[in-house]
Amino acid sequence: MSVDTLYLVCHTNDIGRDPTHHNPQMTITATKPEAFTLPASIKNHFESAIRQEMVLTAFNTCNYLSKTYVRQELPRRFQLPLFCSGTYSAGMDRKLLAVNLRTNIVEEAIEFQQAKAVKTLEKKINQGLKDGETITDVELHVDDQNMISGTVSGEGFSLTVKSIWNYRYGENSANGILTVYAQTRVNRKDA
Repeated sequence: MSVDTLYLVCHTNDIGRDPTHHNPQMTITATKPEAFTLPASIKNHFESAIRQEMVLTAFNTCNYLSKTYVRQELPRRFQLPLFCSGTYSAGMDRKLLAVNLRTNIVEEAIEFQQAKAVKTLEKKINQGLKDGETITDVELHVDDQNMISGTVSGEGFSLTVKSIWNYRYGENSANGILTVYAQTRVNRKDA
């Protein structure tokens, strides 16, 4: 493999592994701007949190609409969000009979938000790297307040990472369910 085609070199080494740390030691050589990728445990947690919040929000919205509008007189310009479908009565007195969650639309929105959020975080960390640098240690963790923090370091440098994510819901979101907004700060220290 040539250096031109090499995007990520990752070596795990169980020797010298910290028993309290869940990730083995890694070496990542930055040969392209997108050299850093999130460790699987951090990525999985991040994606899982996004999935859970989006599913709950979509379900709760459909549930609210069902409780509020089923078998009731509908407002003049009533319209269900894209991720909900409805069954209506026939005739002059049109009434909503049921509200259902469109799981395929919700799933597409989830996958898009997950990919965008992960890519944004990785991009911010990659912006702190210089071409040719080798990452020797990744110490990132997730706390229960939607924050990823820690360090990404190598020979002669250390990146301190703090990333918090929050959500915009419903009409305030880009997709009608929720949109993930990650705010990331990466501070670089050279040795």
